[in-house]
Amino acid sequence: MARIVVGADLCKGSWAVIRLVDGRFDQGTVIRSLAEVAATFAMDASVIAIDIPLSFAEPGTKGRACEREGRALLGPRRSSMFDTYPQEVLEAPNHAAASALSLQTVGCGIPQQSFALGNAIKEAIAFCEQDSRFFETHPELIFANLAGPLATKKSWTGFRQRLKALEQAGVFLPVDFPEMDKAAMDDVIDAAAAALAADRIALGSARRVPLSSSEAGIWY
Repeated sequence: MARIVVGADLCKGSWAVIRLVDGRFDQGTVIRSLAEVAATFAMDASVIAIDIPLSFAEPGTKGRACEREGRALLGPRRSSMFDTYPQEVLEAPNHAAASALSLQTVGCGIPQQSFALGNAIKEAIAFCEQDSRFFETHPELIFANLAGPLATKKSWTGFRQRLKALEQAGVFLPVDFPEMDKAAMDDVIDAAAAALAADRIALGSARRVPLSSSEAGIWY
């Protein structure tokens, strides 16, 4: 039986998704919701790895153990891993209310970018609770594990470094890829990295931070 896995990266309110079959690129596209990803594109997948938190921070706490340990591994790229906030903060009606609540309960405000991810995080957590195929991943951890410290992914050098790392791992993205025209280039390679993590999870060779299975983890 073929080993089918999917990686997904949030992009402009949709999801850039890449499917691997037996570790090799099969298909990719942009899909509006995780429900559609799970029910259609990833219907036959054994693992779906997504680049978004699959748990909230504990009440009154900024960040999770997996993020603190992940940043330690990332070194110069540590700023690419954001802290997750408690559920009550992310469910506030607007950023001003969320920041005020976070200041009161956590001790600091919440950045606009972190608050903007709230709805997507809630959607992802809901699917994770219903579907055991969902795993949290982080592309920068994957790339650091593949190739060590890299330039920022927004630069040409960083993009090419990541593309080369994927190809050395056996994931070759097509040159003609109109299905991904709605996604940014870094979203495409991040989805491919997530798919590679999904494949390693399926094979039982993926790594996890933290090691303790009693806490939320990021796989890479």
